[in-house]
Amino acid sequence: MKLSLTFLLALAASLNTVFAEDAPGYFRWPTAYGNQVAFTADNDLWIAPLAGGPARRLTSAAGVENFAMFSPDGKWIAFSGNYDGNVDVYVISPDGGQPRRLTYHPAADMVAAWTNDGRIAYRNFADNGYGGWQMFLVGTDGGWPEKMSVPEIAHITFEPGGDRIAYTRFSLGGRTWKRYKGGWAEDIYVGSTKALDYKKVTTWEGNDATPMWYGNKIYYIRNEDDRDNLWRMNPDGTGLERLTEHRDYDARWPSLADGKIAYSVGADIFVYDISAGQTRKVAVTMPAELLQTRDRFVSPDDYTSDYGLSPDGKRLVLGARGELFTASTERRGVVLQNTDSPGERERSPVYSKDGKEIYAWTDKEGDQTLWAYPADGKGAPRKVAPGPSTYNFQIELSPDGEWAVCGNKDRKLSLINLKTGSTSVIDTSDWEIYSYEWSPDSRYVAYSVILPNKFGGVKIYDTKDKSVHLVTDPMFDSDSPTWDPDGKWLFFTSRRNHNAFYGENEYSFITLNTGQLFALALAKDTKSPYLEVDNTIESGDKKDDEKKDDEDDDGDKKDKKDKKGKKDDKDDDKKVEVKIDWDGLINRIVLLPADAGRYGGLGAVEGKLYYIAWDARGWKDDADEDDPTVALHCYDIEKKKDHTVVDGARGYGFSHDRKKIVVRTKNDYVILDAGDTKEPEADKDDKDKGLKLDEWTCDIDPRAEWKQIYWQAWRDQRDFFYDANMHGVDWKKEGERYAKLVDRITTRHELNDVLGQLFGELSAGHAYIFGGDLERSKNVGVGLLGVDVARESNGYYKIDRVLAPDPWDKGRTSPLSAVGLNVKPGEYLVAIDRKPVNSVANYLELLTNKSGKLVMVSINDKPSLDGAREFVVRTMSDEGELRYWDWVQSRMAYVKEHGGDDIAYLHLSDMSPPGMEQFMREYYPQVYGGKKAFIFDVRNNGGGNIARWILAQLDREIWSWGISRGGQRDHDPWAAFQGHKIAICDEQTGSDGETFSEGWKRLQLGPLVGQRTWGGWVGIRGGKGFVDGGGATQPEFTGWGADSKWLIEGPGVDPTDPVEQNVKNLIGGKDDQLDYAIKWCRDMIKKDPRNDAPMPPFPVKRATGPMK
Repeated sequence: MKLSLTFLLALAASLNTVFAEDAPGYFRWPTAYGNQVAFTADNDLWIAPLAGGPARRLTSAAGVENFAMFSPDGKWIAFSGNYDGNVDVYVISPDGGQPRRLTYHPAADMVAAWTNDGRIAYRNFADNGYGGWQMFLVGTDGGWPEKMSVPEIAHITFEPGGDRIAYTRFSLGGRTWKRYKGGWAEDIYVGSTKALDYKKVTTWEGNDATPMWYGNKIYYIRNEDDRDNLWRMNPDGTGLERLTEHRDYDARWPSLADGKIAYSVGADIFVYDISAGQTRKVAVTMPAELLQTRDRFVSPDDYTSDYGLSPDGKRLVLGARGELFTASTERRGVVLQNTDSPGERERSPVYSKDGKEIYAWTDKEGDQTLWAYPADGKGAPRKVAPGPSTYNFQIELSPDGEWAVCGNKDRKLSLINLKTGSTSVIDTSDWEIYSYEWSPDSRYVAYSVILPNKFGGVKIYDTKDKSVHLVTDPMFDSDSPTWDPDGKWLFFTSRRNHNAFYGENEYSFITLNTGQLFALALAKDTKSPYLEVDNTIESGDKKDDEKKDDEDDDGDKKDKKDKKGKKDDKDDDKKVEVKIDWDGLINRIVLLPADAGRYGGLGAVEGKLYYIAWDARGWKDDADEDDPTVALHCYDIEKKKDHTVVDGARGYGFSHDRKKIVVRTKNDYVILDAGDTKEPEADKDDKDKGLKLDEWTCDIDPRAEWKQIYWQAWRDQRDFFYDANMHGVDWKKEGERYAKLVDRITTRHELNDVLGQLFGELSAGHAYIFGGDLERSKNVGVGLLGVDVARESNGYYKIDRVLAPDPWDKGRTSPLSAVGLNVKPGEYLVAIDRKPVNSVANYLELLTNKSGKLVMVSINDKPSLDGAREFVVRTMSDEGELRYWDWVQSRMAYVKEHGGDDIAYLHLSDMSPPGMEQFMREYYPQVYGGKKAFIFDVRNNGGGNIARWILAQLDREIWSWGISRGGQRDHDPWAAFQGHKIAICDEQTGSDGETFSEGWKRLQLGPLVGQRTWGGWVGIRGGKGFVDGGGATQPEFTGWGADSKWLIEGPGVDPTDPVEQNVKNLIGGKDDQLDYAIKWCRDMIKKDPRNDAPMPPFPVKRATGPMK
């Protein structure tokens, strides 16, 4: 074979194009020095000429390297790296080489700045029990970090040649909220590290962020005029000047070095030259492998979102990673990929009646449309129906295969003609309609709705006359209807068992396991299966004949399964006609004699009723998805017996003929015959009882997936955002604007960043992005000992404190506080696993890869190995809870020290399970402790959903007192507090913490002290994941007050008594906001002690007249 020179040259050129193609990239966290600019792209650190051109990769570890900053002399680049599954500070030469690790604490260490003396300032939450950022300093050779004295610092810059710093307390750079002006907005503080005279110098209601000091000016990012741009000012806050005019995208992640400020705009790098007063874009390209954009193979079972059986139950359709797959329901078989549509998502698949097609929703045309795909994977799909331009739920096929019914986000239930594609609305509800089922004759649809009284109700739609009938009593909460296969009964669950449980902390009650199983007799002549007297008189001979028919020649009972199978074969073509007598239907109700519980997902087969049951559990109980407290049950109607069929069931479904059942567990699919009351036996050589899908694999096109995820996220906001007008934002235009950035990304992390910018245009809280198929490094955890230490000059560590706020709780006490160890402040930590701690720059190096593991610790009363005592402890993986409770105990002690014994104190970290536990633990012991005033502290409260309950507990007025002979006094309502109440909030009080703050004011429970809150109040839910396991939230639920004005969202909650913390006082151990609350309590106690009403004299009831 002859090859020409021309061909060889062309081939070489094409190979060069394939393997060394420059990519534009998605550039973040840039930093410039001299004629170079370093930045993050493709999850790694790169460096490129400042004049533009191809970049060179500096790092290649899994995970993301970010917050790069050149040192003042340009010799080093500091950055935060995720090399061992933990974010730590590293330095690397601009020429490349191996990065040097400088920090080891398991808290994420974020590089913030370089000091004038060549150290690196970084922030983390390492030992701040209150939860705010703290700033640490570490040298380029590592060592024990120095903590700065200012309690809260997120961004910092150092005055050149001086002792002042400029800083912000908060960091909102990663938040998905543009044009933010709430209480959490960043402000810049300036002051001397010697005089501690820190003052807020910015007054803009929005964000003044990331200060950078150069010469006699402070440069920073400000969000005035709708976009984040670069500004500068004098250190006292005067002389404001806007330096850039970016309009399409925000200026983000600035870094100052060598008189240049590098920052990101969209996906590009810009550099502002301070001396020239000009900014320009740096045209960088990446000659990169872009490994994360390559097609690769994944296990789809890790991403399965939908499943369903074929009509005969012999095959299983699976929706995973946006594609449709089918597999045999035999124990092992090949999994076939029925669709191959990168960039599209097919979901909610359902087999057609004849099993030749699979119906599914797809976004191939942008909005969701219903298509039919060949079940054998051969041939082209066909479009069935357009579908409404909103989020559609699962379709349910009629038994005759001609119709489908489907609910959607608009709270409508629609009927779809599968032949013509026409769609009509059946009904609307006060909430979304998820549960619906066809009658056996395809005439009726039973479904659940939410009624105006907020209770669930069951309705039936008649396709023949298009009428709708409510068939359950609206006085009871009912749902999950399912039809008897013979068309005589409609089963449903209803919460009518009001068996109250007495609360142990106060005189209150809760109801659990309220659900019961019911059946409606559809026709008037249908008899209850539980009549105690048989009203049908039959001859004894006939009954004897039937009994004999159930026995073989030897008198043994015939195999009921065989008999049932013959009956099924005989009745396959039996036509069922459902007869409904509407008059009096709601009263033809029968309670099935099953135990009350928490039920849902009902499905009926002949003589039996399947359902999912959840056991009641507390918030603190650890719940795994395959926990046996969630199970598939089967209730035998005739025998009145309940069976637990599959523990850990996450859901189940029937074949079209209702002869087969598929049950989804955490890791598998279990196939049952209809009527089965237990799982199939496992293979002899295999403990697994389900299908074998371990060899299932498929290839994915990441770039195509990312585009699909982007537009799904855009649609989900369009469909679920609480304001259909999208806060006045042109949502289509914004979608197109940020879609341009998706073409630039090369990793899944970067997609999340683009989505964050897109969501930010809605200017709303709670619009979050999380997870996905992210590149991650293997976690190498660092163990902790729960102590505060100081490094001595000889390298040993003097113990300042052994934290043990709750000695009985291992999560809230240091391992070194265990009974019998007797480790005391003033002693020394000298060795770990017999390695001297002074042999390394930071003793945490010796605890690397020892998180939660046993280690030998050496403690001495002097800084020496000689005479040290040794013992083994298990390290902590996280000190967050320990340090938080230590902070709470310090606040309680502070109140007692400055306010005396008459004032109670309670801090709530959130309005979730931990907050509920705190209220139960801290409120009740103090409410009866003779306290005259109570301080409720919700500073830094992270939100949740219990504020309304707590407010109800506090908004109670005592109206009577009581006593028994020789007993303690009591009052009514029980556990109500009759003393004075005051609450404290701050800038980081958010979400449901703001519900508490606003409710506190409106209920006039007392003063609200502190600072304006976050302003994020529009609530969210989950449930709409992406194809790769990631997800996003859509702000959906909000509200207004009695004055018809929107509440909280945006500005936050204003305190009645504004009090700002003085930084110098905080450094000195004072708490100005708490001091204000204490003084108010003392003044009110003196003015009105709120004592119990005096007890009256006992009544005299003796006879007063003459005795007879």
